[in-house]
Amino acid sequence: MKRWFSLLCLAFGLTASGCFVDLDHPGHYYDDDSILTVEWRVDGSTNPRECDASGARFAYVRVESRYGVEAEREVPCEDFGTDFYLAPGRYWVVIVLLDRRHDEVTESVETDPRYLDGGDYVDIDFPADSFL
Repeated sequence: MKRWFSLLCLAFGLTASGCFVDLDHPGHYYDDDSILTVEWRVDGSTNPRECDASGARFAYVRVESRYGVEAEREVPCEDFGTDFYLAPGRYWVVIVLLDRRHDEVTESVETDPRYLDGGDYVDIDFPADSFL
């Protein structure tokens, strides 16, 4: 629905009159897009206080394929997850927690490649010993 509404907005030049295009992910929305959900925990917890206590303010999440970076974004740490809409294919995730100045506060974690077709999720924990 967003895709068609966005195309309608662009076709009629309505962006200046309050019609906004939602670009949640790079590229285009396709009916066969797969959803990759990336979730994380801080020392086994999804309590926002753990983010504050560790100094983590953001999670920098990057989805890669053999062709390079497919998608990336920074998400507030306390969200503990984000979704990416991707064409079916083989992907892996690289994630690191950042402080308020966007400096790394953990070691980066890279998952094993997996084939995405339909939907899948990645669950990553940042234990206390992963903090720098």
